[in-house]
Amino acid sequence: MVEAAFWEAVSRLAGEAAEERAPPPAHVSEALEALAFEALLCTPEGDAAERVARALGLLSRRRFAAVTARFLAELEARLRVDSNATRDQVAQLCRGLRFLHLPVCGPGAVACRPPTAG
Repeated sequence: MVEAAFWEAVSRLAGEAAEERAPPPAHVSEALEALAFEALLCTPEGDAAERVARALGLLSRRRFAAVTARFLAELEARLRVDSNATRDQVAQLCRGLRFLHLPVCGPGAVACRPPTAG
């Protein structure tokens, strides 16, 4: 119950209500991202995992590159080891990033790239 309330507060801090006020300082966002990744790996499926995933998705709005880099680092570390535990962690990471906000305009954006002839 406390965990759910914490992640709900993180979501509010990083979410749409944050558009009306200044975003959290960079060091706070970094700490929350790190905590969210740790929680993704330790939290079984369910309501708590859903709240962590949503919070991480909201944090990715402002720090997409940092969240993506952390995801790739965590994924790469686990892909080198072949065990049931690491496969479960990879699945948890992937489920946790289902709310990731992809940029649609600007450098590195998904939708603004011209189609490639191929």
